[in-house]
Amino acid sequence: MQQAKHMGGGTFQFFSHSLQHSTLERLQLENQLRKAIGERKLSVFYQPKLCLKNGRLDSAEALVRWDHPELGSVSPSDFIALAEETGLIVLIGEFVLREACRQAAQWQQAGLAPIRVSVNLSGHQLRQGNLVSLVRQVLEDTGLAPHCLELEITESQLLENVDYVIATFQQLHE
Repeated sequence: MQQAKHMGGGTFQFFSHSLQHSTLERLQLENQLRKAIGERKLSVFYQPKLCLKNGRLDSAEALVRWDHPELGSVSPSDFIALAEETGLIVLIGEFVLREACRQAAQWQQAGLAPIRVSVNLSGHQLRQGNLVSLVRQVLEDTGLAPHCLELEITESQLLENVDYVIATFQQLHE
């Protein structure tokens, strides 16, 4: 059933040993991801963004990474998709938001010029309804100025519920 849903629905799949094997692998990876989140085993790395006009560091994009104890570095394309499907993306998103804001504030406290940190949001985070209060709380907790945080969404997320997304981002802007 899950394989048929994954293929877009409106179809069917027959049982096969390879399908069973891949389903078990996916379940194991999901459980390991849950454990990694709970034990704070995910890391945030920062991709610098340079302003081409003046050549200076303009901002940094926060990117989550998972260094699995047995598998090594797990590709974000593997675990982010899984996190989206299982709803774990909400916990990961909150972790990345908190860590990115904490790090940006720490850079400023160390005497570096303020730069914006950019954090990607998932559709789950937008639909959950507490994004504005979460962002407000994280900024308050870390002491990061709101203009130093940039939130990114994909076009597909914007198109899912335009009015709600616009209202949420208006509240975030305020």
